[in-house]
Amino acid sequence: APELNKTQHVMFGLRAGYRDPATLKPEGDGLMTADTYAYIGDDRQAIYAFRGADSDLFIEKSDLIPEGEGFKTLRLETNYRSGSSIVNAGNRLIGFNSKQIPMVCVADPDRGEGTIVRQVVAMADDAPGVMADQITADYEEAKEEGRDLTSFYKGYGLAVRTNNEVYGFAMAMIERGIPFRSKKNFFGGPLLGPIVALFKLFSEGTPVDVRNDCFLKGWRAPNFGVNPKTVGDALVGLKAGDYLAFLRQKGNPQKVYPFKRMADKLVAYVKYLDELEELVSKGSSTSLLEFIVNYQTPDGETFSQQLAAEVKNNPEEMEEVKADAAEQNTEVTAEMLVNQALKPLGPLQKVAERFPSSKDFVGYIDSLVIKNRTKNKTDAEDVTGEANVVTVDTVHGWKGLEVDNLFVPMNQGMFPHAKSMSDVKALESERKLAYVAITRGRDTVTIIEAKAKLVGEKIIDLSPSQFMEEACIQKATDRDPSGPTTRTACLDPFIMPIFEVPHQDPKPAEDNLLSLWGETIDPDGAR
Repeated sequence: APELNKTQHVMFGLRAGYRDPATLKPEGDGLMTADTYAYIGDDRQAIYAFRGADSDLFIEKSDLIPEGEGFKTLRLETNYRSGSSIVNAGNRLIGFNSKQIPMVCVADPDRGEGTIVRQVVAMADDAPGVMADQITADYEEAKEEGRDLTSFYKGYGLAVRTNNEVYGFAMAMIERGIPFRSKKNFFGGPLLGPIVALFKLFSEGTPVDVRNDCFLKGWRAPNFGVNPKTVGDALVGLKAGDYLAFLRQKGNPQKVYPFKRMADKLVAYVKYLDELEELVSKGSSTSLLEFIVNYQTPDGETFSQQLAAEVKNNPEEMEEVKADAAEQNTEVTAEMLVNQALKPLGPLQKVAERFPSSKDFVGYIDSLVIKNRTKNKTDAEDVTGEANVVTVDTVHGWKGLEVDNLFVPMNQGMFPHAKSMSDVKALESERKLAYVAITRGRDTVTIIEAKAKLVGEKIIDLSPSQFMEEACIQKATDRDPSGPTTRTACLDPFIMPIFEVPHQDPKPAEDNLLSLWGETIDPDGAR
């Protein structure tokens, strides 16, 4: 019910006889034709406002809300998923939202204390390695102890705020041989898919049918015009065999294909592939990537420009661009659009730094593609979710799920997202999203917090997410392993007024918090 929009609320109210068909308002006499009319849900986890859902309509039904509609409210207050420190952090965090049905979750004593900490890294690009190294170390420890490893990886997960964050983490896990499942095919997509195909085209031992497939996929990086399927059909009709070898042998495609436009495109593409192959055999890895993204087709457009144009038509991508612009206190520029479009290339560029030779680099990426294909799965391939793999998804995708050990990257401007910083309602939605993220972890939740990130060629300093202070989550380096997992300044939530947490803006509504804890608290914190 918290994820319903206004139209749905009205529709269900009419079906139950709760609303007057003439006015669409509640009847007011407390009578309904339905035997039972109930709303079920958790307003704290209402994270689909961007789809039109309005959790306020759900909250206002409750008899626990002043001037609410009087629906008798039954609260399920015990959290059977997470350890107490995780549950308490969630309670503190969500207490900063001004409008909610008053409730304090209590952890099931059998779940133990659990652990929730912040792991600080120097650069945002370091975060994937931190997670992958921790999983690898835990695996080795479990192996040494002789524990059952058949479901080991299922105990780990990554919850990211945006889809773009997946790429770096995916590469780190692929390189370390950690199996994972994700909505995204890491080596697919409009950027990496064609590039990987070009690499495969020039890898030693690639079968002819695979070479031909790569020849057509590479046509998009950059886009030489004409649908690749049309090109493929034409070459099949000519009984070309190995497409690239055939066109090189014929010299001038105009002699074998009657339409000049197609012939001109093929000539340009073969010339491009000839230059690319030369770089693969003799050039550097970084120059190879730069050549692909900056090569200009006869139509005058580069691959990076094509991808930047796609970013402008993608609302989620544009959110990221605007966030980067806000951090730099400037307007969105063409360069920012290109930077956003090339973000998935970042992990490959880091690998290129380790493999300066293009030939070695291409061979290594090819081996990772094979490893990725055999070990990792997409949601479509693992529909039951039973595979022994790490789950990688956005926080929205994690709703309703749980995992023993969860990692969540979180910094101010990234989570909460920069677009929410000037809007109280939007910030409260982000806080709900963070609450959902934190409470997906059963035993451990590790917030990965970066000090800076690279935007283009600029290093931008990052601030800790304000949610860390609100939830009172301490840094791993500050934590006493023999002591509690929350700061000593954070008392037990049942005796501490949340509005005493050292954070100034936004400040929780005091009246709401008094009712939230279910008791009267004086300004000095005494009961």
